[in-house]
Amino acid sequence: RIDEVEFSDGRWPTKHWKTLQACYGRAENWHSVAPRLEAFFQRPYQNVVDVTLASVELLFKAFAVDTEIVRASSLRAQGEKSELVLSILTELGATRYLSGRTGASYLDHEEFRRQGIEIEVPSFVPNVARVLPVEETGRVSALDAWVSLGEDAPTLLENPS
Repeated sequence: RIDEVEFSDGRWPTKHWKTLQACYGRAENWHSVAPRLEAFFQRPYQNVVDVTLASVELLFKAFAVDTEIVRASSLRAQGEKSELVLSILTELGATRYLSGRTGASYLDHEEFRRQGIEIEVPSFVPNVARVLPVEETGRVSALDAWVSLGEDAPTLLENPS
């Protein structure tokens, strides 16, 4: 099971932290981001899923995303692909599912409709040119944006009016 995958090398936090310091240490907003990243790498994690969830929570906070994270393993939902997604959404009482373009391609849209769940594929495109030069905007990670924008990171997700 994916939630049982453990680390093969216990030195990964130190290695990753040093890499981030080397890559981002001179960035304008590194000073506002570094303490939270350092604390993240100092926390103990049991397995890969735990550190993955913690990193998502860290980035949610950085970008002021306020939503609950529910681990599928805590639910009774079963199935594969579209059936599993629908089972999770039904168990959670969802009426709308935000999907990426690729993920939406394998969903059974008709079955979702029958179950009263709308599939939405957002077309929002953040202004990444604020983060990197225009010629490099296809390669912006959430970490790049956070380090570049610091405390202003949440503004990247705002829809222009």
